[in-house]
Amino acid sequence: MRGFGIRVTELGVKSYIFLYVRGGRRRRYTIGRVGEISLDAARAKAAELRLQVRLGRDPGAEEKLARRLALAAAVPKTFAEVVDLYEKRVLARTRRGREIRQTINKHMVPIWGKLPITEITNQHILNVVETKIDAGTPPPAPGGCSKSRNAYSDGQLRVPN
Repeated sequence: MRGFGIRVTELGVKSYIFLYVRGGRRRRYTIGRVGEISLDAARAKAAELRLQVRLGRDPGAEEKLARRLALAAAVPKTFAEVVDLYEKRVLARTRRGREIRQTINKHMVPIWGKLPITEITNQHILNVVETKIDAGTPPPAPGGCSKSRNAYSDGQLRVPN
Protein backbone atom coordinates (compact mmCIF):
# COMPACT_ATOMS: atom_id res chain seq x y z
CA MET A 1 0.00 0.00 0.00
CA ARG A 2 1.39 3.39 -0.99
CA GLY A 3 2.46 5.56 1.94
CA PHE A 4 2.44 2.73 4.50
CA GLY A 5 5.71 1.70 6.09
CA ILE A 6 7.80 1.08 9.16
CA ARG A 7 10.03 3.75 10.67
CA VAL A 8 13.06 2.73 12.74
CA THR A 9 14.51 5.41 15.02
CA GLU A 10 18.19 5.74 15.96
CA LEU A 11 17.36 3.92 19.20
CA GLY A 12 15.86 1.01 17.27
CA VAL A 13 12.19 1.74 18.04
CA LYS A 14 10.01 0.49 15.19
CA SER A 15 6.69 2.17 14.39
CA TYR A 16 4.10 1.80 11.66
CA ILE A 17 3.70 5.05 9.74
CA PHE A 18 1.61 6.50 6.97
CA LEU A 19 3.19 9.15 4.71
CA TYR A 20 1.03 11.56 2.74
CA VAL A 21 1.18 14.99 1.11
CA ARG A 22 -1.06 17.81 2.28
CA GLY A 23 -0.78 21.41 1.15
CA GLY A 24 2.37 20.61 -0.81
CA ARG A 25 4.13 19.33 2.31
CA ARG A 26 5.04 15.78 3.15
CA ARG A 27 3.43 14.60 6.38
CA ARG A 28 4.01 11.57 8.58
CA TYR A 29 1.29 10.00 10.71
CA THR A 30 2.49 7.46 13.31
CA ILE A 31 -0.04 4.63 13.56
CA GLY A 32 1.56 2.74 16.42
CA ARG A 33 4.57 0.75 17.54
CA VAL A 34 5.41 -2.62 16.04
CA GLY A 35 4.41 -5.25 18.59
CA GLU A 36 1.75 -3.07 20.20
CA ILE A 37 -0.45 -3.16 17.11
CA SER A 38 -0.72 -6.00 14.61
CA LEU A 39 0.37 -5.62 10.99
CA ASP A 40 -3.21 -6.18 9.78
CA ALA A 41 -4.60 -3.52 12.11
CA ALA A 42 -1.87 -1.08 11.04
CA ARG A 43 -2.66 -1.72 7.36
CA ALA A 44 -6.36 -1.20 8.01
CA LYS A 45 -5.64 2.10 9.78
CA ALA A 46 -3.37 3.18 6.90
CA ALA A 47 -6.15 2.43 4.42
CA GLU A 48 -8.56 4.51 6.52
CA LEU A 49 -6.05 7.38 6.66
CA ARG A 50 -5.48 7.18 2.92
CA LEU A 51 -9.22 7.51 2.34
CA GLN A 52 -9.35 10.57 4.62
CA VAL A 53 -6.53 12.21 2.66
CA ARG A 54 -8.31 11.49 -0.63
CA LEU A 55 -11.42 13.18 0.78
CA GLY A 56 -9.34 16.31 1.42
CA ARG A 57 -8.86 15.90 5.16
CA ASP A 58 -5.61 16.11 7.13
CA PRO A 59 -5.63 13.23 9.65
CA GLY A 60 -2.47 14.42 11.42
CA ALA A 61 -3.82 17.94 11.98
CA GLU A 62 -7.18 16.55 13.13
CA GLU A 63 -5.50 14.30 15.70
CA LYS A 64 -3.33 17.18 16.93
CA LEU A 65 -6.44 19.35 17.37
CA ALA A 66 -8.19 16.55 19.28
CA ARG A 67 -5.21 16.27 21.64
CA ARG A 68 -5.22 20.03 22.24
CA LEU A 69 -8.95 20.01 23.00
CA ALA A 70 -8.50 17.13 25.46
CA LEU A 71 -5.68 19.01 27.16
CA ALA A 72 -7.74 22.20 27.33
CA ALA A 73 -10.58 20.27 28.98
CA ALA A 74 -8.19 19.26 31.77
CA VAL A 75 -7.08 22.86 32.49
CA PRO A 76 -8.68 24.50 35.55
CA LYS A 77 -11.63 26.65 34.61
CA THR A 78 -12.83 28.45 37.73
CA PHE A 79 -11.05 30.82 40.08
CA ALA A 80 -11.28 28.27 42.92
CA GLU A 81 -9.65 25.55 40.78
CA VAL A 82 -6.79 27.87 39.81
CA VAL A 83 -6.27 28.88 43.45
CA ASP A 84 -5.99 25.19 44.40
CA LEU A 85 -3.39 24.68 41.68
CA TYR A 86 -1.54 27.85 42.73
CA GLU A 87 -1.42 26.59 46.31
CA LYS A 88 0.05 23.24 45.24
CA ARG A 89 2.64 24.73 42.89
CA VAL A 90 3.68 27.94 44.65
CA LEU A 91 2.24 28.49 48.10
CA ALA A 92 3.25 25.05 49.38
CA ARG A 93 6.90 26.11 48.95
CA THR A 94 6.63 29.46 50.72
CA ARG A 95 6.90 30.17 54.41
CA ARG A 96 3.70 32.24 54.51
CA GLY A 97 1.78 30.11 52.00
CA ARG A 98 -0.84 29.03 54.52
CA GLU A 99 -1.52 32.61 55.57
CA ILE A 100 -1.81 33.77 51.96
CA ARG A 101 -4.21 30.93 51.16
CA GLN A 102 -6.38 31.87 54.16
CA THR A 103 -6.52 35.47 52.94
CA ILE A 104 -7.49 34.35 49.43
CA ASN A 105 -10.15 32.02 50.88
CA LYS A 106 -11.55 34.77 53.10
CA HIS A 107 -11.64 37.68 50.64
CA MET A 108 -11.63 36.33 47.09
CA VAL A 109 -12.97 32.78 46.83
CA PRO A 110 -16.43 33.67 48.20
CA ILE A 111 -16.76 36.35 45.50
CA TRP A 112 -15.02 34.79 42.49
CA GLY A 113 -14.81 31.09 43.35
CA LYS A 114 -17.26 29.92 40.69
CA LEU A 115 -16.33 32.52 38.06
CA PRO A 116 -14.40 31.31 35.01
CA ILE A 117 -10.83 32.50 35.45
CA THR A 118 -10.82 34.16 32.03
CA GLU A 119 -13.69 36.46 33.05
CA ILE A 120 -11.97 38.06 36.06
CA THR A 121 -10.81 41.53 35.07
CA ASN A 122 -9.04 44.45 36.70
CA GLN A 123 -12.47 45.94 37.38
CA HIS A 124 -13.40 42.87 39.47
CA ILE A 125 -10.28 43.41 41.57
CA LEU A 126 -10.92 47.13 41.97
CA ASN A 127 -14.49 46.42 43.08
CA VAL A 128 -13.27 44.10 45.84
CA VAL A 129 -10.59 46.55 47.00
CA GLU A 130 -13.04 49.48 47.01
CA THR A 131 -15.62 47.42 48.91
CA LYS A 132 -13.04 46.56 51.57
CA ILE A 133 -11.96 50.20 51.86
CA ASP A 134 -15.58 51.41 52.10
CA ALA A 135 -16.26 48.82 54.81
CA GLY A 136 -13.33 50.13 56.83
CA THR A 137 -11.30 46.93 56.56
CA PRO A 138 -7.72 47.57 57.76
CA PRO A 139 -4.99 47.52 55.11
CA PRO A 140 -3.10 44.27 54.58
CA ALA A 141 -0.01 43.50 56.61
CA PRO A 142 3.34 44.67 55.20
CA GLY A 143 4.27 42.42 52.31
CA GLY A 144 0.70 41.28 51.77
CA CYS A 145 0.28 43.44 48.70
CA SER A 146 3.46 42.14 47.12
CA LYS A 147 2.22 38.55 47.45
CA SER A 148 -1.07 39.58 45.83
CA ARG A 149 0.84 41.19 42.97
CA ASN A 150 2.83 37.97 42.53
CA ALA A 151 -0.37 35.95 42.34
CA TYR A 152 -2.03 38.25 39.83
CA SER A 153 -1.08 39.34 36.38
CA ASP A 154 -3.42 41.73 34.57
CA GLY A 155 -6.27 40.82 36.88
CA GLN A 156 -5.97 37.08 36.40
CA LEU A 157 -4.41 34.57 38.74
CA ARG A 158 -1.16 33.42 37.24
CA VAL A 159 -0.63 29.65 37.11
CA PRO A 160 3.09 28.88 36.98
CA ASN A 161 4.32 25.95 34.90
